[in-house]
Amino acid sequence: MGSELLAIVKRGSKRIRPLPPRTIVSGRLPRKPRAVLFDVYGTLLARVGKVHPRPAAKRRQLEALIRRYELTTTVAELEAGLQSAIAREHAALRAAGRANPEVSIERIWAGMFSDRSPEDLRRVIVEYELATHPAWPMPGCRRLLQALACRGLTHGIVSNAQFYTPVFLHALLGASLQDLGFSSSLCLYSCDFGVAKPDPALFDHARRRLHELGLREEETVMVGNDPRNDIGPATRSGFMTVLAALDGRSYESTPHGVGSAQPDAVIGHLAALETLVDGFT
Repeated sequence: MGSELLAIVKRGSKRIRPLPPRTIVSGRLPRKPRAVLFDVYGTLLARVGKVHPRPAAKRRQLEALIRRYELTTTVAELEAGLQSAIAREHAALRAAGRANPEVSIERIWAGMFSDRSPEDLRRVIVEYELATHPAWPMPGCRRLLQALACRGLTHGIVSNAQFYTPVFLHALLGASLQDLGFSSSLCLYSCDFGVAKPDPALFDHARRRLHELGLREEETVMVGNDPRNDIGPATRSGFMTVLAALDGRSYESTPHGVGSAQPDAVIGHLAALETLVDGFT
């Protein structure tokens, strides 16, 4: 099943060029890191956001998906149904005490199409994501990961994500996360914990797993594009932080400043992270 999903992503993905944000690259890390944690969307992968640049093309893709899988719905019903189901699940989780809830998208779809097998629904979900939120590697992404591995840095992921996120990374970067140098124990996805960033729980889990590997949060840098979701909670949890201002779609539209912790550094290209890491004698 994994290889089939990889093939779907490879076949259905097209290049996305980041929009240069208006920002100044600045700052430095206070100490040499031994580990790096990455956000995914807007950091490792450029991604189309809520406003699709080609709504007519998106609609055609969704109509084709509905026909191909013989779903008993329309595009409007499908999108409204997903939005409503996610909102209900969020409300139930908040009522249970989760301030920053995360859903399992597989469970959401299963509730809407209970007659479909989990394998079939995973195919549908991946194709739906390709149509609605296409992604592509940020410039220099694979080269950076290779460079960090060569420097002996452990790296991981702390991301608001679903089951398909590692599938997209594998398909678009041309190698498994393990082959790219990621520690499996340090790949934390919100769907596995039922909470989403900026909830501190994800960073608490990351801190514990770092300790199990003999690493500390103060020698680990969190790299993300969102001051609220990435920089703030990571700083409060004791991590060094780098704000990745790589794409105007995700960076300039993100609220920042008031109530947000200041990052140790800001980068405008992933290659700049190498310079920050190497800036120690």
